[in-house]
Amino acid sequence: MQPDLRTFLKTLKKDHPDQLLTITAETAVEYSSTAVALELEKQGRYPALLFERLAGSEVRMAANLFASRAVIAAGLGIQAAQFS
Repeated sequence: MQPDLRTFLKTLKKDHPDQLLTITAETAVEYSSTAVALELEKQGRYPALLFERLAGSEVRMAANLFASRAVIAAGLGIQAAQFS
């Protein structure tokens, strides 16, 4: 299991790069961040999302952390097949 969110995101990026999508463009948190998740869902993709630049904010935002078994399993340090 990952000790904190930062470590989890670093591990996800390193060991499961297909399960983390980093958005570097400035994004409006109210609607655009949700729109990204919904568009990916339409495509059958459920990665964790890391928004690097939120409009009007100096913090980053992680989203979709529980959207797929693969991402949850990576956070728990197990294989997705072990997660049921």
